[in-house]
Amino acid sequence: MCDESFVRYFLSFDNLIVDPTKFDIFMDMDKPLAHYFISSSHNTYLIG
Repeated sequence: MCDESFVRYFLSFDNLIVDPTKFDIFMDMDKPLAHYFISSSHNTYLIG
């Protein structure tokens, strides 16, 4: 396999790591981050 063929295969849709059905936008997230609820443990600051 030559370099060009390898790169073509490597970048093809047959070699995707992500399921293409997951590419669709699930929610419109255009507000600032502070407007969203972020769930985290109260001990998060204790871990590294």
